[in-house]
This record gives sequence, C-alpha cells and structure tokens, in this order.
Amino acid sequence: MVIDSEEKVRKVLVNAYPARHWAWVAEYSCDETDLLSYLEVYRDEMSRQVFHWEDVTVDIGDSPLVLWTDYYNAIFHANLALESIGEMGETENLMPYKGEALICRAFCHFILVNIFCNHYNTETSGIDPGVPYVTAPEKNFNPRYDRETVETVYRKIEEDLTTGLPLLDDKILQVPKYHFNRLAALAFASRFYLYKSEFEKVIEYSSEILDGPGAPALRDWKELKELEHQDYRRRLRYSDISVEANLMLGSFHGLWSTYGGMMAPSRIGNNLIVQQTEGMHRSGLWGRSYMDIHLHGDFSVGLEPYFAVPKICTHPGDLMLIPLFTTEEVLLNRAEAYVRLSGEKGDECLDLATGDISTFLRAYSTQSGVTREMISIFYGPAMDYYTWDKPTPKKALDPALGINGEVEAFIHALLHLRRSVFIHEGFRWFDIKRYGIEIYRREIENGEIISQTDFMPRTDPRRAIQIPLYAIKAGMKPNPR
Repeated sequence: MVIDSEEKVRKVLVNAYPARHWAWVAEYSCDETDLLSYLEVYRDEMSRQVFHWEDVTVDIGDSPLVLWTDYYNAIFHANLALESIGEMGETENLMPYKGEALICRAFCHFILVNIFCNHYNTETSGIDPGVPYVTAPEKNFNPRYDRETVETVYRKIEEDLTTGLPLLDDKILQVPKYHFNRLAALAFASRFYLYKSEFEKVIEYSSEILDGPGAPALRDWKELKELEHQDYRRRLRYSDISVEANLMLGSFHGLWSTYGGMMAPSRIGNNLIVQQTEGMHRSGLWGRSYMDIHLHGDFSVGLEPYFAVPKICTHPGDLMLIPLFTTEEVLLNRAEAYVRLSGEKGDECLDLATGDISTFLRAYSTQSGVTREMISIFYGPAMDYYTWDKPTPKKALDPALGINGEVEAFIHALLHLRRSVFIHEGFRWFDIKRYGIEIYRREIENGEIISQTDFMPRTDPRRAIQIPLYAIKAGMKPNPR
C-alpha cells in the first residue's frame, strides 16, 4: 500500500489504537479476586495462570501474548503513518496527524511498560528491563529487538507525548472521542506524570482540563443510578459518547464483560468478602453504606455470591466500548498530586486535595463533602491495617516512599476511592505497583476466609508480567523469576 495522501494517513491511524484491553490480566493479577473453594472449575487456563502469578503459556482471550502482539501492531501503524507523513514533507495539514500518531505510539508503549515491567522509580528504573521502543515500521521478516530500560522507555514516551500534544487539532477528527483529541491527550499526560511521580506536572495538565474554558462536567452518577434496574441501558450510558466526562472511548475486542471475570462464575473471582471488607461495599468517605454510592455492584451469581458492577457494555461481535480517559480520573489524579506535594509545598496542598475529593464525592455519592479531619481520622487511627484474615482497605505502603501521618491517610482514602470508581477497568493493578502494596491470595468458602494460599511481597519479580514466549525464543531477555 502506498500512503501518499492525507486521507490515507487518516485511515492508517484508525489502526494505531489498540484493539485489546488490559483489564482481564490486570484484574486477575490484583487483589480483587479470591479462590472460591465451592467451585471446582477454572474459567480457562489463562485466567488460572494469571491469578496464580504464573508465566502465561496460552494465547487465548486477552492473554499477555495477545496484548503484546496487538499493542505492537498498533505501534506499527502509528510508525507507518509517521513515516508516510515524513515522506510527504510534513506539510502543515499533516501536522495534526503526526501529533495523533506520536501520542498513539506513546500510549501503547506506556501500557506495555506498565504491564510487562516493574513500575517506574528513580532508584532502579535505570537498570530495570523495559520493552523495545519501536520507532519505525517493521519491514524485515524476523527483526531483532533489544529491551530498553524502564527509564529509557519513559523518556521516549515523554518525548512523543510532549511533541505530539501541541500538534493536535480536534477539527480534523470526524469523531473526536474515538481519537486522541486534545482533552484526552492532556488526560494521558496527567496519568503519565502521576505514574512518573512528577506531581507538579500532574496538576498542570489536570488543571488545564478541569479549570479551562468550557471545562467538561463530571459524570452524572445519579443519572446512572436511576437506570439501576435497566442494566443494559446503564452500561450503554456509562460509555456514551455524549457524556462530557468521557474524554476518550476505546473500542476493544474481547469477552471481559461477559465471559470474563466480571460476570461468569468460576473458581476465582470478585466476591462478597472482598467488597464488604475492603471494597466499595465497606463504609468509606461516601458514607456508612454502599447505598450512598450512586453506582454500586450486585452479588447475584452463583452459590458463593459473585460481585459485579454492570458498567461495561458488550456489543455484537464481542466489542466492548470502555472509557479510556475521564474527568473523574483527572480529578482524582490532581487530588493525589496535591497530597504527594504537601510535604514540600505545605498543608495548603491537603486543603486543595480535600476540595477535589469533595467535588468528586458530591457527584459520585450522596456525600455533600468531607473535611481534612474526616479523612485523617477515618483512614488514620480509626482504621486498622490490612491483614489477610482481618482485611481492611488500609494496606501498608512501600516504606521507601516515606509516606506517613496525615498524608498516608489521604493516600489510603484516594486508593479506596480509585478502587471503587475504576473497578473492572484494570487500574487497581497499576495502583498496587505504584505504591508497593502486597497481595495475599486466600481461599473463601461459605462467605468466610478459610486460609492464605499465596503471597506477593512488594519486591516480587512476578509484578512484571512475563513477556511472551515467542519473544523470549527470538532472543529477548525474559523477566527474572
């Protein structure tokens, strides 16, 4: 194919967006699942291996191999568009497409490095193995790629992101919310710098969305609650293109919201114990009961009550429409950045974080607002730390982060909120990696915790999902085990 026109570049960029979502791997890796002893059958071998933190050897569903292949396929198309734009002379009318291609390339590498590598940190990322950062379309049959360091991958992501963002022009997009429009790219920057712990930049990019002219509204969670008994309509509304809070939507092939862990019972899954002791059905800043949350889940499947929040819609052909960036994420990112800067900038940052949390809660729940004192007490002295047999939402953070006192209480509050808001969307696994949270695997029977079956310490190398076997056989260095 010869790509020699603006229209052809536009069509190539349709395939620069991934077609597979990371939620299945991420949700089964994190602490949202337990072993349900009364069910003897695992849903599939991939889910079993991910849950037990084994190296995945199958390529079904949204397995690591499928994710790896799909995201590098999207990167190929972004690079193809960039190469073609260069050959056509990088004319002014092509610059918005260049910006879109650069940000697509950055986003795909961002997901890959956070799935298959250790989380970014200034101490070890200079030596931690990353992923290949591919900047040209693959044209040889069997090319050899080397793994760059996590630090190098992050640097290249930042270069693509900051170069591409000023080039974007929403006017060229036929349906802006299916592309990296300007607001979506700013939201990506907000997330990227949160993961990179550059908190002033998180505030800068988040505020450009939240405080700018014509700022998009938060989601109308109360409207969703009114559709509670019409679940399909509620799912449709959650990912509706007309909802201002949905800054960007992704269309993905997959069975996560049907056959996947959200709804179908199997030996592993989300359950009553998890939600009532450490999830959204435990009291939180939203109030004493999960009924104070406008959009909550149900326990209605199987003998061992299974938990699901009907929010992700599956369309004909096993297509899922999932929000990739939302105003609620941006608001919570900014609140977290304020908290992390409070030690350096002063207590007024905690006041600003409290304001953002209150703004979010007024939309998400019946809560009219919270104070610093409420947050500090509820997630501070009033709450015990998690143990596997006496679980709470308050899980010990990595001591190397130096987070304690009132700041620690705020972080636990935000992690509890994020866990509830983004359930089933794969963010919890990244939060666990960001804060070095340890995970216990447990066996559940008749609504009670029977035993601990496995444990993942914060230094466990299995936190980096193993790269696909075919990449290893091609000479790429595997993750340590």
